[in-house]
Amino acid sequence: MKRPQPDDFFKDWKEREALAEGMIPLIGKLYREHNVSLYMYGQNLVNRAVTDIMQAHRFVRQIEHNELSEFETYPVVKALAGMDLGPAHIDIGKLTVLYQEQGNGRGLEAFLKDEVGDDIGIGGGLAPVGAFRSQRQVCGGQGGGGEGGQQDKAEHRTKA
Repeated sequence: MKRPQPDDFFKDWKEREALAEGMIPLIGKLYREHNVSLYMYGQNLVNRAVTDIMQAHRFVRQIEHNELSEFETYPVVKALAGMDLGPAHIDIGKLTVLYQEQGNGRGLEAFLKDEVGDDIGIGGGLAPVGAFRSQRQVCGGQGGGGEGGQQDKAEHRTKA
């Protein structure tokens, strides 16, 4: 899905900048309280500045041939921050693109529960690294190192 050109580039920049700024405390909360690291196509978003987060969104253009907007990823970050997640690495870029391609009219929360549902409710405490099921590769979507198919329901995250 190609993002339309804005009429006012400066206004669009300021709105996206405000969304990236709003992501910082949510990303920090997920990291500190739930040991969840968020990524944008493999680029870590934890402890990043606003411009770094915006640049990571623009980086997606090289992979998906379309810039992923903060307008699209902010709702995903906000919804994840409201979930009781356990330790995980979640690629919000790939997750957002997957939702755009395979959401099939489902609400975002329902989609996220389907995709990361097996990580919900295990966030009560931090367990040793080897205590969870198994390592999963961060892949999926086009250009992410996967086959492009649905190899695994949770192909966009890696267990911590």
